[in-house]
Amino acid sequence: MIKKIHNTVSKLRERQREGFPIEKHLPKGQVDVECKNCGEQFSGAFCPKCGQPASIKRINVRESISNVIAGFLAGDDIFFRTCRDLLWRPGYVVYDYLTGKRTRYFKPIHMLVRLVAIFVLISLFVDSSELIGHIDDDFLMEKVHSPSLISALHLLATLLNNKVISALLLAFVLVVPFWLIFRRHRIGREGSPIERLNLAEHFYTLIYYNCVSMILSFVFLLLGKIGFFASAVSDYAPLCKLFVMIWIYKQLYEMKWWRSILTTTLAFILGLALLAVIIIIFFGIFYGIDAVK
Repeated sequence: MIKKIHNTVSKLRERQREGFPIEKHLPKGQVDVECKNCGEQFSGAFCPKCGQPASIKRINVRESISNVIAGFLAGDDIFFRTCRDLLWRPGYVVYDYLTGKRTRYFKPIHMLVRLVAIFVLISLFVDSSELIGHIDDDFLMEKVHSPSLISALHLLATLLNNKVISALLLAFVLVVPFWLIFRRHRIGREGSPIERLNLAEHFYTLIYYNCVSMILSFVFLLLGKIGFFASAVSDYAPLCKLFVMIWIYKQLYEMKWWRSILTTTLAFILGLALLAVIIIIFFGIFYGIDAVK
């Protein structure tokens, strides 16, 4: 029984490393075709000179509707496949992307922007308060007597309300602590073209983490509207997102769980400390402006 469980877990891990098979349905090739775009003579499915398909259909109503839908859903196969893999094997997705398997995945920053756009649309129908944080100016005027600090709070709120900017800023803040903590760790698999991640690679890793975090935000947003789950979501959502970060680095470096928990949590705590320092400096600059005045 124990041996069967061990074999099942081993197969599951191997499936995570390898990912799902990619199926592409390419148009059938043709023989001795003249490209209608550039006039090149060729045999195959696509023109080797300009890339236009060999088979070009006449424009009709059906073709027009297909073009409109394709314009809105361009790259959706890759997008949904990347979402699926990020929920199943996020660290291996990062590894694949960093080691050159890039056409099978949506680009990280493009992925983040699209996920944020979807989140905004869902929030408009479910809970628009998730989009805009409100600052009570009257309360601020009573508690904070510095106009510059009030301006700083408004600026900070504006940045945080923009989920793309806030995700990029979080990645920029965390990238140095994660690079420092993991700089001596090697990618734990044979034949890897990358031994250690550089700053830019850690940045892309954190962007993919933000993508997974955004996908989880969809789930938390919907569960938060169910009375039974409402309190649990607010209590456990941060822990779930921290677990995702630990899981990504565990798969990426193929670490033991305990080691991934310690190193990732330490890097995250250092990142939060750095963020606190940046915020203090940020408000200190605005406070200094008032002092000069």
